[in-house]
Amino acid sequence: MGSFQAFAACLLMSIPFGFESMPAQSALSGKLRTEHFVIRYRPGSRAGASVDRTAHLAELEYAEIVAKLELAGRVADDKPFELYLYDDLPELAAITGVRGTGGYSSGRESHVPWDNDQTRKHELVHIVVAAMDRTGKEKRNIFFAEGLANSALGFVHGVPVHAVAAYELQRKTLPKLESLTSHPDFYRFLKENPGLNAYDVGGSYFLYLLESHPPSKVMDYYHGLDIQTALGVSLEEAEAGWHARLTAFPMRPALRTLLSQRRGDGGAFTKRKRFVPQELPADVLGEADSWTSVISAGEPIDEVSTWTIGKDLVTGKNPSGGDWSHVEVPGDAHGDCVIRIRAKAGPECWGLKVRYGPGCEAILLGQGAFIYTPKGGVAHTDSIRLAPGRHIDIALRVRNGHAEMYVQGNLLLEADLKLEPSRIGFGLVGGTATIKGFAFRDLTSEKGPKK
Repeated sequence: MGSFQAFAACLLMSIPFGFESMPAQSALSGKLRTEHFVIRYRPGSRAGASVDRTAHLAELEYAEIVAKLELAGRVADDKPFELYLYDDLPELAAITGVRGTGGYSSGRESHVPWDNDQTRKHELVHIVVAAMDRTGKEKRNIFFAEGLANSALGFVHGVPVHAVAAYELQRKTLPKLESLTSHPDFYRFLKENPGLNAYDVGGSYFLYLLESHPPSKVMDYYHGLDIQTALGVSLEEAEAGWHARLTAFPMRPALRTLLSQRRGDGGAFTKRKRFVPQELPADVLGEADSWTSVISAGEPIDEVSTWTIGKDLVTGKNPSGGDWSHVEVPGDAHGDCVIRIRAKAGPECWGLKVRYGPGCEAILLGQGAFIYTPKGGVAHTDSIRLAPGRHIDIALRVRNGHAEMYVQGNLLLEADLKLEPSRIGFGLVGGTATIKGFAFRDLTSEKGPKK
């Protein structure tokens, strides 16, 4: 079985073999009762530390499943469902004896790692729909169970289930629906088709049915009623409609690359652009004599840092942790301009910024570059990050309400903002930094970009 398909199958496998609940009840003696669940965990465990979050999410997911599948009044609720939480898969295997699975369900019980939200929701679908009465006599294989559970997810490992089936249809390897729904041993079918992600294919089929028919009728079909009686279509007509949905599915190029890699067909993502330090573009840089150095004119406006301001050098030390401190040029506010600092971050420095008042800040952190306003971030990229010990060149051009952030001479971010003339400055958070250049270039006589 292909590596991804094998992982997905193991992650979401639902039917245990050699399962006994008593060892789990004994080991997972901690209990939290909610409206619909008894949640079990080992006292003192990592799973136990997060049980309140799990309880909250389980109830939300139960309500979502019941609403999406129109199960109100159709699920036996005479006793609670049981959700067993484990610290990790080795603990699950050691306690239950069930191996080679990322989580499983039986009857009204689910056994999952505490930190896998996707698996938990998948397994909850199994135990909720299993609590319904059968509506017909037709046999159903595991394709139905796994397909319905993945349809409730919609996205598995971040990928739309429709995309997986659409890719198979495009490469002419999507199995006939009759073979998927009638195979007597679905796990043997998986082994016979090692490159096929049949769980997501099933998820796509059932998602199509839920998009095209009343969910309550789809559940009648799921629980044994023949498709013609339940949905008013033949299996061949359902397959044709499903294929039409897949043919119309919009496939992003990067998603196609991912699916091609998973299927073993090759393909590669585009490489991230490497930012090579360079001088600012000519229209930003202007003439050398158009810059005004204001490094010695700056004044601290916060008390969280110790600043030493000299003629050609500013050093700052910020021991406060998460609080920014700023140096501003006093006097009149500036209109359109370019503001630039050249700095070196110390080993514990978290971030540096160029500031056009509080209304527009160009920030470089270890997480990436940002343009910030008082309402929060308006632009972000992680293509370049603050590196302590590295010489950094940050410039902010503000023109006609349009802000541009440059790092190492490269244009990284842009944003349209409503700005008033503001004082200019720079800032520091965490550790130390040395500012070796702080200057601005007036642009009030230049026209800004077209809106």
